[in-house]
Amino acid sequence: MDGQTYLNRVRDSFPAQLLREAGPDQLIAYEEEFRMEWLATKLKMTSFVRYVPAILPQEFEVYSKHCLREAIRGKRGLPRGLQNGVVSFSVIAADHISPEVAAFASTRPPKHYSAFEVPIAYDLSTQQAIYYQDTMVWGSLYVPFLKAYIDRHFAIGE
Repeated sequence: MDGQTYLNRVRDSFPAQLLREAGPDQLIAYEEEFRMEWLATKLKMTSFVRYVPAILPQEFEVYSKHCLREAIRGKRGLPRGLQNGVVSFSVIAADHISPEVAAFASTRPPKHYSAFEVPIAYDLSTQQAIYYQDTMVWGSLYVPFLKAYIDRHFAIGE
């Protein structure tokens, strides 16, 4: 699968009204999800999906932090922590994901106040999404939903 095919599949997994094009090799989606089982909280999720031929671990880390800042800046409604939180899915699709980038993506993300930073590396050569899969203690209530969201939108194979 090539980068444009992957971006098209991700684009097709979201309703059109949630999407914003951000250039030829990037798209952004924003949506909100409220659940009573989350103790009546709402997640405000921004997905940043970008294709690059290759990426270094340091570049991916900078990208993920930038995406989180943008997700926090662009969220709507009440301040974080008042019955709502932010999720930033920073997805990099590359022709091949190096072991070092895979290690970064599969390491527990840093903690943030009422925000999740979720870096995801998608290896186009193996069609595998690589991300932290263990339970995050500080957000364990949301983990099943977040994993299903990643599978639905970003772990898209042929």
